Amino acid sequence: MKNKGFTFVELVVVVALVSVLAAIAIPNYSQWREQSQVKQVARDVLSGLRQARSTAIAEGGFITATIDPVNHLLTYGTETLALESHIKLSVSTTSCTTNLTSAASKATKFLSNGSCNSELYVVVAENPDYCVAIDSTAAGLAKLP
Repeated sequence: MKNKGFTFVELVVVVALVSVLAAIAIPNYSQWREQSQVKQVARDVLSGLRQARSTAIAEGGFITATIDPVNHLLTYGTETLALESHIKLSVSTTSCTTNLTSAASKATKFLSNGSCNSELYVVVAENPDYCVAIDSTAAGLAKLP
């Protein structure tokens, strides 16, 4: 008579292999998830600033966009966008790497022709690769490098 099923040794080997694979995969998944959230915050800031510019053009007036890194808020017109609170934001009016502050709100004003009155740089998670930049050229476009 043949026994059907697995031996105890076979089960232990399978559990050990699954444990090793999980030990390798879980830290990578955690890093991937954190990086994904950082990218999403950068995209949210970019999208909000582009929407503020579009609103100024559509309404034929000006819209002030304010980034509050302490409370993780982007406000423009009557809209307020809440950003992921555990991801650090820094803002500057000079560049993505200098004069960064995470304590003071900064603002720029989009005009009806789509331009803006000042440069604004929002760095997400202290990573210059995720710096949303608005230049004060006639275009006033927000962009990620």
